Amino acid sequence: MQSSFQTTAIFGDGVTCQTPDELEEYLQGISETKPSATVRTQRRISYGHAQACKILAFARMGKPSSFEAMAQSLLEGKTIHPMHAAQMEREVLRLHSEICIDERAANLANVHLKALFAEHGFFAN
Repeated sequence: MQSSFQTTAIFGDGVTCQTPDELEEYLQGISETKPSATVRTQRRISYGHAQACKILAFARMGKPSSFEAMAQSLLEGKTIHPMHAAQMEREVLRLHSEICIDERAANLANVHLKALFAEHGFFAN
């Protein structure tokens, strides 16, 4: 099953990438030309941060969610109610089930996650 995901405006510059390789190449170019976009103080990622990054990664793949603003708030250091966190987790599971059978989409989601982790200064535990 092939799907056609399109990624646009990762850093607001209107770039379109059709494959994970194109996106990886674009991100490499960003880190070389705009180090401030990807270099920050590294911090540990929590489960909630990972879920928030997944929501935003899916949005970049053209699968928007009503939890995007909440995810962004969490990544900005704001707290959210535990019930909202549980709802966000269920949304991630729903979105994940849409792409899990498509290896290309799963790879693209992982590239987006890598970019989001870098943008928000996270490193894996």
